[in-house]
Amino acid sequence: MTRSIPAPNPSIPSADRRTDHEPKRRKTMPHNRLATLANLRTEIVSGSCNPSPGLIELAGRLTVDPQYKSLLHKIAENRPKAAALLWIRISDHLSGAQRLEALALAAEFAFQGGSPRATAQLIVRAAATSEREHLEFPPLLDILKLDHTVRDHLPAAA
Repeated sequence: MTRSIPAPNPSIPSADRRTDHEPKRRKTMPHNRLATLANLRTEIVSGSCNPSPGLIELAGRLTVDPQYKSLLHKIAENRPKAAALLWIRISDHLSGAQRLEALALAAEFAFQGGSPRATAQLIVRAAATSEREHLEFPPLLDILKLDHTVRDHLPAAA
């Protein structure tokens, strides 16, 4: 006894067959990434800048994902000092590339907030992390070193 497989019904769209009138699906951001960005923004806006251990872990993952770099900058708009403080506190609990990227973000936000001394201190911390972990030093921090206000606060060896 042979069983026949019914032919596919053309009126029912299938996953492997797309018609021209169907809208193309956009890539959507995973919910946990969106929630992480929202929680980071809340910490920045509220001014508490005291992230939970879970938020620190999730934020660390975002720092090394190039897809989210612009969004990490976007959530800090108009509040660079609070963002710098938040990323300093996050970096204190991270290691490796995540720590280096969090320090780079903190240095950038400190510079935007008009704090060259904090920027210089964060550059020194990032350089130490980069050397200790054998990671490439972020090029943005090399550019920040060129600013005379930051350079005045850097140690002579930096």
